[in-house]
Amino acid sequence: MLLVIVIERFIFTLLEMRFIKSTSAKFIIIRHGLRSSIAWIIVMLVVLLILWQPMLPDAVEKNLGESGSLLATSSASPAVATMFNGDALGLTEVVHMEFESNGLAEVFIITEENYNLFMNSGKDVLGGYRINIADYQADPFISLDFPKTVHSRFYILVYSMNDIPVEVDYTITNNISSSMQTYIPLIALLFLVTHLVWVAYTFMIGKRYAQGGIYR
Repeated sequence: MLLVIVIERFIFTLLEMRFIKSTSAKFIIIRHGLRSSIAWIIVMLVVLLILWQPMLPDAVEKNLGESGSLLATSSASPAVATMFNGDALGLTEVVHMEFESNGLAEVFIITEENYNLFMNSGKDVLGGYRINIADYQADPFISLDFPKTVHSRFYILVYSMNDIPVEVDYTITNNISSSMQTYIPLIALLFLVTHLVWVAYTFMIGKRYAQGGIYR
C-alpha cells in the first residue's frame, strides 16, 4: 500500500510539472523530490542491512522471551500460567519452549479458546486439545518447537503425575517473526528500487531546469 502511494506521488509530481510554466518552480520541485528520495534510499539501505545481519535473530533470541516456574501438586488440578505466542504487531513470535521438572510432571499447552471451553471438563479432555501432542511428559525435560499460529493467548497447564509436589521451570524463546523476515526485506527492496529509478529520472530532467532555476 505504501509503495502504491509513493508511485502515485511520483506520478502527481510529473503531472504538476506539466502545468507549471516557471522553470524555477520546476527546479525546486525536482530538487525537493531528489532529496526526499535520497533520504528514503538511505533508510531502506539501513533496514536491509539490519534485517540481513545474521546477528540480529541471535540478538533477539537472547534478549526477548520469558521464563517462569510452576508448582504442581495434583494430577487432577493443574498449576496454570499464561503466555502470548508473539507480540501484537507481529514483529516477534515464540519459536521454542523448554521445560525442566524435579519430578514426574505432565505439561499441556492449550489455546485460550479451548481452555475456556474445557477448563472444567477434566485433564483427559484438556489433554486432547494440547498443541504439544507428542512431548508433554517432563521426565525431566521437554524441548519443543512452537507451531506457527495466529496471535493469541495460550495456557500452560502442569500436572503432577503422582500427586507429589513437583516444580517445573519453563523458558520461552522468541525471535523475529518469519513473515517479517520474508516480506519486510522484499518490501524494502522494492522501495529502494523505486526511489533509485526516481532519483535517476529526476537527476536527468533536473539538468534541463538547472540553468533556469534561480532558487538554488
